[in-house]
Amino acid sequence: MEKFLLIVKREKFIIFKPDKDYELQYVNGEPFFCYEVKRLTDNLGQLLELLAEEYNLNSASELQLCVIGNNDDTVNKLVINYLQSKNILQEDGFISIESLLGSVYNELYSQADMLIDLYGINYDGNNYHIKKEKFTTENFKLLAYTLQDKDVIEAFQRRKNDKM
Repeated sequence: MEKFLLIVKREKFIIFKPDKDYELQYVNGEPFFCYEVKRLTDNLGQLLELLAEEYNLNSASELQLCVIGNNDDTVNKLVINYLQSKNILQEDGFISIESLLGSVYNELYSQADMLIDLYGINYDGNNYHIKKEKFTTENFKLLAYTLQDKDVIEAFQRRKNDKM
């Protein structure tokens, strides 16, 4: 069994190997694998087969994935249902991006010079802002703090360590 972390972003998947450091996995020489929403399950199947081939596995069924979803519930449901149907999704293997961004938001909010309360944070082309204790999602804001994938991975690692 090979374990991986899959980040679902807008129109692309990003895979990390959860060794001591989460190492970005290149698929077909690219750091991401593009998908089309209307062909998402086909594209996800292709990605898993390529990953299984890369790791010399007999089939994609020897993979175990944890997923960080994006802010599109339809895409998240398609990914979850597909991975569950293939018995590839780890137990408790789905985390919404909003749940990870909450801790990052709170950390940055405590730094007054970041102006998080005014502009929010950007990730994957969206702007996230907490209003009345709930995330709102808007278009990317130029003045907001922009998170990178490594920031999301660090939040994921902290959350995982907190559960232990």
